Formats: sequence, C-alpha cells, structure tokens
Amino acid sequence: MSFTLVALCCSVFLYYEFAVQNWANQTYQIHGLWPANSAGSYPSWCGGTPFEQVVGTQYDDMLRYWNTDYAEGNQAFWQHEWEKHGTCVQEQTGITQSQYFDTALAIFKRMLPENATWTCGATADCIVACFNLELAAMHCPAALPDRPVQACVPC
Repeated sequence: MSFTLVALCCSVFLYYEFAVQNWANQTYQIHGLWPANSAGSYPSWCGGTPFEQVVGTQYDDMLRYWNTDYAEGNQAFWQHEWEKHGTCVQEQTGITQSQYFDTALAIFKRMLPENATWTCGATADCIVACFNLELAAMHCPAALPDRPVQACVPC
C-alpha cells in the first residue's frame, strides 16, 4: 500500500512569516506578514473582501513603516499584500484588512530595536521572524525534505 502526502491549496496555515525590505529606504521597512504552511509553502490569493484604500492614522503609520518604491505606488503594493496574503489570513481567522495591517505594524514597531541589526544580503528583502497563530514569536521552521507535498487538493 502506498500513500501520497496531500496538501490543501487554500488558506489553511500554521504560522506567520514576517518579512522586511529596504528597496526604497536606508532602513528596513515592512514587506509583509505572510501566512505559511511550512518553510517555502504558503496559501495565497484567497479572495475575500476587496482591498479598500488605506486612510487616516493607519495610512500615516504605513507610510512611515511600510513604504516602498513599488512602481504603481504604496496603495497598489498594500493592495497586493492584502489580496495575496491578507485575504488568506481573513479566510482562516476572520480578521479585517485594517486589523491585518495593524497587526503587521504592531509587530514591526515591537521589533524596531532589532532593525539596526537586520541584514538580508544582496536581495534587500527577507524573512526576519516567525509567529504562531497566537502571534507569539517562534523559530522559523526549516523545510522538511523528507515530507514533500506530492499532490494538491483545491478547496
């Protein structure tokens, strides 16, 4: 009897990866808060609530900590992050767009003293921390080469 390891290709995730970038700034800024299934595997583009323009104090915070040189502008980059990653968090947890962005901002602000020591090498962007589903810091999992996903079942 043989078995094939199957993964669901939807928003079921096990932890969060927190990524930073310094494409447009001298210091690192937020790249994203990404739901993850395992090292190198994550749900994406889960649908859900459409992106709404970021406004008010959240906009000010995002310009300060989540600023990018994305060709289409910051709002387009934030839309990309929400639609690709945030909607999957929303599908599993019920979190709103505003809560998703506020969570990433809070994590970044909490980690600011470490910002001076981050180094992503030549790529200028990398994962600097992982968090469990309760947003407690955890070690980032390594890939599990002995348990590769052989098939994918759409949700």
